[in-house]
Amino acid sequence: MPDFKAVVITDSFDDVSIKKDLYSILENLNIPPLEYSTLDDLDKDFSNLDINTRYLFFPNIYIRYKHLTDIIKVHSLVDFDYIYSKVVSPPNMIENSAAYTVSFIPKNVKVTRDSVTLYRTEDIIQDRNTFGYSDSNLVEFKKPNVSIPRIILYTHNRDIYLKNTLYSLMNSLSFCPEIPVTLIGNKPTPEVQSILQDFQNRYSQIEVLLCEDNVAFAAQSIGIMWHKPENVIMAEDDFILPSATKYLYPIWPYQFAQKLEHCEFVGWSAMFNNLSFNLLTDWQELVPKTRLGWFYWERGSGKVKPILMCQLSCFKSKMWQRGYNEKLRGC
Repeated sequence: MPDFKAVVITDSFDDVSIKKDLYSILENLNIPPLEYSTLDDLDKDFSNLDINTRYLFFPNIYIRYKHLTDIIKVHSLVDFDYIYSKVVSPPNMIENSAAYTVSFIPKNVKVTRDSVTLYRTEDIIQDRNTFGYSDSNLVEFKKPNVSIPRIILYTHNRDIYLKNTLYSLMNSLSFCPEIPVTLIGNKPTPEVQSILQDFQNRYSQIEVLLCEDNVAFAAQSIGIMWHKPENVIMAEDDFILPSATKYLYPIWPYQFAQKLEHCEFVGWSAMFNNLSFNLLTDWQELVPKTRLGWFYWERGSGKVKPILMCQLSCFKSKMWQRGYNEKLRGC
C-alpha cells in the first residue's frame, strides 16, 4: 500500500479540541500530518513534498471526510491524481472548480491561485492514464461550540451590488443554514426592497427589517438592539464573496466567532481583485498571488499596517455596547 500523509491548513488560533480530534483520527490511521498556515505556504513548499506519496487534504481543521478507510483503499488500488467530493466533469475540475479536494499526488497536481482546488499541469492533462475520482458524499463538518453569530447587512439604493452580494453570501452559507441573517432596508428604493423580499422568500434564515428613514450606519445599532446577539457579523452590501469561500471556509461564521476567543475583532477585507481572504492591506507591489488564509494584526506591532477597511467583520455585541454613544445619530 502506498504511503499516506495529510496536509492540514491550520494556525494557533484554531479550536484546540477540534484540532486534537482531527489529529487523533489521523493517528489511528497512521497518517502523519503536515501543517501549513495558508495555501500560499503550501504552494511555496509544494516542491518539497514527496512526489509519490498520497496526501489527504484538509483546507481547515473543521472538515471531516467520511469513509476515510475506503478513500485510502480506493486511492491505493488505482493511480488517481486526486479524489474530490463533488460531481463535476474533470475538465471543469481542472480549470477552475472549487470542489473539495480530498486527496492528491504531488507529481500530478499543483495548487491553483486563489482556490483550494488542485489541478493537473497542461502536459499531464494530455496523459490519458491519469484521472480523478469523484464522490459527492464524502464531506461533513465539525462546528466549534460557540454562540451562533447573527449576520447583519444594511442597504439603501445599491440594488445591482446587493443582488450579487446576497447571492454570494448565501452561497457561502450553504453548510450553515442555521446562521440567521438580518437585512435592514434604510428607506430602500423599490428595486432594493424587491430584492430584500425576494431573498427573504427564498431563505428561511433571512429576515428583513425596514426603516422609514435612511439611518445609514445607525442601522447596525438597530439590528444589534433588536436581537441582542452575543456575536455579530456586519456585512456590506457591495462585498461579493468568491465562490471558493464555502470550500475554503465552509463554516466561516463559526470560525469568526471562535477566533473572538483570542481577539475582539475578526474581519475579511477586499484587495484590488475583490478576494475575501486577505485581512490586511499593505499596499505592496501587486503580484499574481493572494494571501489565502487568516492573517493577524498585533496591536502596536510595526510588522504590518492595521486594517484600513473591513467589509465583513465580526465582534461581540458587548464590545459595541462599550463604544456606543447614545448622542450620535445616523444621518
